[in-house]
Amino acid sequence: MNRRLVTLTVLVAVAVTAFTLLGLWQLDRLQERRAEVMQIRQRLAATPIPFTGAEEPYRRVFTTGHYERSSVLLRNRSYEGQNGAHVLVPFVTAGGVVLVDRGWIPRGATVPDPPNGTVNLEGVVRLSQTPSRVGPKDPPTGKLEAVYWVDLNRLGEVFGEELGDRYLEVRREEPSVDPTPIPPEDPPLDEGPHLSYAIQWFAFAGIALAGYVALLRQKLRRRALPR
Repeated sequence: MNRRLVTLTVLVAVAVTAFTLLGLWQLDRLQERRAEVMQIRQRLAATPIPFTGAEEPYRRVFTTGHYERSSVLLRNRSYEGQNGAHVLVPFVTAGGVVLVDRGWIPRGATVPDPPNGTVNLEGVVRLSQTPSRVGPKDPPTGKLEAVYWVDLNRLGEVFGEELGDRYLEVRREEPSVDPTPIPPEDPPLDEGPHLSYAIQWFAFAGIALAGYVALLRQKLRRRALPR
């Protein structure tokens, strides 16, 4: 019984420590998320600056140029519960070619043409995406009509352009055309599930500790009984 009790004590101590550390880690992630949300809100609320001078994601920017006539669809994008895609189009500016996400169109819809001639754009900066190891993959070579990731290196090969490491999510086009894709929405600025996860881990630690104490008291009562 003594050996069993020692083993049980060690296991409970390890479990309580692990659950507590996981809860503290989630609280750290919560603080990081709150700081990230505050930073994104500040950038979205700031006065737009030229795209060439913006490095941070979600910074509001503006630029002028003209659209190229080729496009690629960004798969699996939804709007108000409907499945569809975003339209990616190269945009030629005085400082080089920028990839522009013009926004959402329904699945199966004809891709609308962008405005002709000189266009003024306002939007937010986004960074090139790295394909996930476990997610869907785009073909590594050849032409593409649709992609799962905004990988600017790969899309640069498709369009035959140097696209850099940033692209633009449009919020406003001048002149506007009809029909036009629905502009991309700002990211959800919530705190995520970190607080609820932290509470769950702390609850697991409390349950393990309470169960250990109850079992220990039961054993002590049995030992105190006469033979």
